[in-house]
Amino acid sequence: MKADLLLAVRVLMLGAAVLALLLERRQRSHRPVAVFLGSQAAIMLARWALRVHVVGPAVAAGGNLDAGIAGAPLTGWALAAGISYNAGSLAWPAGLAALSLWIYADMPLDTTIIAPKQELVAAWKTHRRNGSRRILWVLLCALAWAGAVAFVALTYPAGRPLYPKLFAGAEVAALVVGLGSAGAWVMRACGREGLGVARACTLFMLGCGVVSLAGPYVYGIFSAWWLANAVQLVMYSGLILAQGGAVLWLYRSR
Repeated sequence: MKADLLLAVRVLMLGAAVLALLLERRQRSHRPVAVFLGSQAAIMLARWALRVHVVGPAVAAGGNLDAGIAGAPLTGWALAAGISYNAGSLAWPAGLAALSLWIYADMPLDTTIIAPKQELVAAWKTHRRNGSRRILWVLLCALAWAGAVAFVALTYPAGRPLYPKLFAGAEVAALVVGLGSAGAWVMRACGREGLGVARACTLFMLGCGVVSLAGPYVYGIFSAWWLANAVQLVMYSGLILAQGGAVLWLYRSR
């Protein structure tokens, strides 16, 4: 049952990524979501290949990738694959935080308004500064991800008992950053800007992340992942419905 659930999650994840790419072709504001879901789908496939062909056989032969699994530490190519596998896991919270900062800090310049030249110039400069800040925030998220991966690489195998706290901390930090960004956008611009499909999808992913904390991080990070998979099943199904509906509406309205 757990294997079937995980397979369903992977299929739905690919479907959500494909729809995001289709929607991005008609709606440029959805590009950050398309980049995020597309990259996460690619990472998922890479992690699946590593698990099946390298990490899985090494663990079956008596190796140990993470805390809570009996066995000897991995070495050689199996260790490199294991670190890459964990790096892929850490890419989700880092990417979600970066997506939230980019989406909710983005205040598109309305060039259709009638305003004096000085006001338009000032608005354009503000828009440029917001773009620079977004890039800086994304780079900070990438740096945090690289730091977490480096910690795993440098502390293995002695640091294995700390890995559950690391993964949980990364998830919590991403949700704090994401929900904080969404809350700041609501207070700043919700009355002047519509929610839009991109912001709605991002907020939905953040909400599902909060719900998933009640699973693996309450009942055990390595013993209740099927609860997180169930939440992911709902999340990707919701993303498919939202993005699929938007794609149909846009293509019918041409």
